[in-house]
Amino acid sequence: KTASLNPVYSFPIWHILVGELASILNIPIFTALRQILLPLAIITMIVWWSFLKVIFRNKYLAGLGFLSFLLIFLKDNNFQYLLPLASPDTFNRLLLLPLILVLTIEFLLNHEGLRKKQIFNVVFLVLLSIFLGLIHFTQLIYFVGILIILIILMMIFQPNRQIIFKGLWLFGSLLVVILIYLILSQGNFINSLRFFDQPNNYF
Repeated sequence: KTASLNPVYSFPIWHILVGELASILNIPIFTALRQILLPLAIITMIVWWSFLKVIFRNKYLAGLGFLSFLLIFLKDNNFQYLLPLASPDTFNRLLLLPLILVLTIEFLLNHEGLRKKQIFNVVFLVLLSIFLGLIHFTQLIYFVGILIILIILMMIFQPNRQIIFKGLWLFGSLLVVILIYLILSQGNFINSLRFFDQPNNYF
């Protein structure tokens, strides 16, 4: 009971959300996991189309990339790549992380300075990143690593002071969030919350 928690799974928010959905619909949780697959698959395809449009900045290349993406999903006439979408790790990798990357690239390439609207965008991205980390912390680390690479590439190929400043500002905000999360997950804070939910486990 005194061992530190694994920060990757210390707060299973995805399972909590699916459990709440199952409770509201009065269905077994495994039925809920099956029923959310189709909406998640549709949203995933929309996100990837947006992601490819942002990356290529050309609708023809984006269309070609999206067709390749669909071919992978429909490989062997089955949906083996869609089935794990309801699991935390796959949900993050296929849907939430690409969504955050799309919003991040749009935020960085927007030539406006760090005004009120841009500060709101930073806060929104940080909140989405917190959600990403709470679902599965590994993808939050991936995102921070990708953000560092983006900032370095922009310093080399597009040395725009505003873009670099916004990237560093976002990176600093994420770093603070990660440090706070690691401190809380390795301390007694989360354990104390679990004590109130399941006190019998501690006696």
